[in-house]
Amino acid sequence: MVISRGSSVRSSGFSHAIATRVGLIALALGTTFMSGCLFAGGSKTDVSGRQVSPAEVASLQPGKTTEMEAMQLLGPATTTTTLSDGSVMHSWVATRRERRSGAMFLIFATASEKTETTTLSVTCKDGVVTNVNIS
Repeated sequence: MVISRGSSVRSSGFSHAIATRVGLIALALGTTFMSGCLFAGGSKTDVSGRQVSPAEVASLQPGKTTEMEAMQLLGPATTTTTLSDGSVMHSWVATRRERRSGAMFLIFATASEKTETTTLSVTCKDGVVTNVNIS
């Protein structure tokens, strides 16, 4: 603004252009920072089946642990299969599913899902554990 001799105030085109540019820059910066604050997200994990701890696996010793001890420790197997040599394989299966999602207001959204399946197989012959396998 320019003040003239008669104490009147008049606007110049130059100062109006600067004010407009400053306003637009402030609006752009404000929008950018505000949108960053509008973030939503979450995660959910589901587990089905029997998860076996490393300590439980370590306690299963082929040639020493009985089939009955393994069943008492681990509970009912997911599947039991009789093999051609007469041995029995018990398997415990656990599935862990993790879902994550996120969104930033008016900019982008994302989602991911990860599924991991673990199987513990214990083979027994004549009532004694002969093999332990985890995959």
